[in-house]
Amino acid sequence: MIAWWANLFGGGRIRPDPEGAWTALRAGRLQEATDLLGQCRANGEDSPALSRLATHIGWQQQDLGAAAGLLETALRLLLDAPLRHELEATRQAIRSADTVAQAFEGTLLRDPMHPRAVTGISARLLLTQADASQVFACVEAAWHAQRENPQLCFLYGRVLGSAGRLSDATSALRDAARLAPTSGPILHELGNLLDQTGLQSEAIDYLELSVHHTPSLEAAWIDLMRVLDVAGDLETAIDAARRFALAHSSSAEGAFWVGKFSERRGDLAAADNAYESALALKPQSAPIMTNYGLLLLELGRIPQANQLLAGVATQTPADAAAQMNLGLALRFAGDLDGALASFRTALTLAPEDAMTRYHLATTHLLRQEFAEGWDHYDARWQQDIADQRRPPGSPWTGENLEDKHLLVWGEQGLGDHIMFASCIRDAARTAKTCTVECHPRLQTLFERSFPWCNVVGGNTQDDLDRLAKAHPYDVHLPLGDLPGIVRRSRSDFPRHTGYLVADEDKRRTWRSRLAGLPGQFKVGISWIGGVRQTGKTRRSMPLLTWTPLLTLPDIDFVSLQYARCEPELEQVKGTLGVTIQHWQEAIDDLDETAALISELDAVISVCNTTVHLTGALGKPVWVLTPFVAEWRYLAQGVSMPWYPSAKLVRQQAPHHDWGNVISTVGQELVTQLGSRS
Repeated sequence: MIAWWANLFGGGRIRPDPEGAWTALRAGRLQEATDLLGQCRANGEDSPALSRLATHIGWQQQDLGAAAGLLETALRLLLDAPLRHELEATRQAIRSADTVAQAFEGTLLRDPMHPRAVTGISARLLLTQADASQVFACVEAAWHAQRENPQLCFLYGRVLGSAGRLSDATSALRDAARLAPTSGPILHELGNLLDQTGLQSEAIDYLELSVHHTPSLEAAWIDLMRVLDVAGDLETAIDAARRFALAHSSSAEGAFWVGKFSERRGDLAAADNAYESALALKPQSAPIMTNYGLLLLELGRIPQANQLLAGVATQTPADAAAQMNLGLALRFAGDLDGALASFRTALTLAPEDAMTRYHLATTHLLRQEFAEGWDHYDARWQQDIADQRRPPGSPWTGENLEDKHLLVWGEQGLGDHIMFASCIRDAARTAKTCTVECHPRLQTLFERSFPWCNVVGGNTQDDLDRLAKAHPYDVHLPLGDLPGIVRRSRSDFPRHTGYLVADEDKRRTWRSRLAGLPGQFKVGISWIGGVRQTGKTRRSMPLLTWTPLLTLPDIDFVSLQYARCEPELEQVKGTLGVTIQHWQEAIDDLDETAALISELDAVISVCNTTVHLTGALGKPVWVLTPFVAEWRYLAQGVSMPWYPSAKLVRQQAPHHDWGNVISTVGQELVTQLGSRS
């Protein structure tokens, strides 16, 4: 029996006033109420009122068994109907506390912030009733009686929040924080509510105070990081995650959050270390295994990634996301059959999941199963892979358009615009007239290349809306959907010699500038591709990796790199004594870039827009292709159906192993250019 039970029978001999015990109880002075009740009992007093008071003290001390014992003793002495009712309610509370606790987010039986000033009836209702209005009424009545009790203000704020009265809840929790300015749980609750009501900056302040005063409160740390993340303050979020990890060194949660934020910032090495630490603390955690596995895929550590993601899929066989992630791992390992099987399993579990459908589509395209791939490729619209803009009207589904006007409109990146534009001629020849909307940077080049079409520049929804009014059409289709109609198999891809046409005057200018260089051959190069989200680490390499190529004699290399590259160009000049020409005016204007490429002997590039532009102009291009490439470059083979002039030179092992690729291209370059001389 806990201490308060023993105290009921002790105390001095001064005759106490039972009302004094009730007053102390209502004021939250539980120990004083217990002492006064004990003194009343010691004086031989007993009554239903005192038994009820003793029971309420038992409820507030969260010892329902002791409270029931008191009632049973009182009932043996006094046949009192209200006492019998309270005994049954207490027994019910004992039986149902666990179930009701879940329904009421823990209830007072489990809540460490149980307000000592709340009356026993409030506690009983919270434990035994599913009627929120009764609970609210009891808590509100207690709060009106004792507004300066911080724990009661805290409970009242939570109840108001649950009722959707956020403004009143905020006021009550502010009172609680004023009365108990170092209470971590109160500050945490107030911070969350402020965030919920849109006061993000103030929410962060209170959550910071919460973890400052109560570093052990893990939930407050997690909410602090969540709010900082939503606020876009990544640096402060990483700092909070590191402080959390220090405060909870035995918890995997802190290291996990450090990993998540570091990865988002692009610090993959820090993310790697953090996830590794988290996994060591919690080796079977599916979230840690998943996040770490996906990072390892990006880092090119394929076997380790496969092991983790396969482990998650085994742990959670009914989780569609786990099966999809396993499919990605298998695809990165080159096991396309296994990847397709995993994606199909994921779709069985979640038939409407667009991301899985998109990965299924691109895996089919990798395998040159074009019809199957295009049939699922529309999933990109549901995953923000393509721009979320649409013109009004009906889409073209492949029907005859001899009396109709077709609008073809741009989507995705510049490289995709160029690649899908290879289908424009096939689509336009079926229509009476055709309008092509493309990225403004491509407008001049497309106007010259597709003179039978009305070409309009645009890349926003407003642009499409204006186009629809200025150039009426009957049906429309995005560029990326054209292949689904006119490129259903490999044989549907034409053996063209270039479908984009560079400006002749610009070509003459670049021909003259190139002629002034000392080498016999002029070769364009590009070594950086994409951004992190589109596989930059797999597609790019340091320029010094190209040393065997850059030191070949009688070749002038010209930079076609559109990312900032001046430091690397200076590094190559200082280290190798090789000057690579870089004309920014040719990079900034794609029409100039097309003219420059048209006057080069060849281009060597990683997988990026340069490949598409060179191939669309019909110029020779060696494509430095990662072990597992994007779907546009297929899973195997040396040719691209999109560009007959392109040759793919593939890595033989995953990630960063470019030595054989550079060596192969060097040998072929010498042979090909030598034959021309």
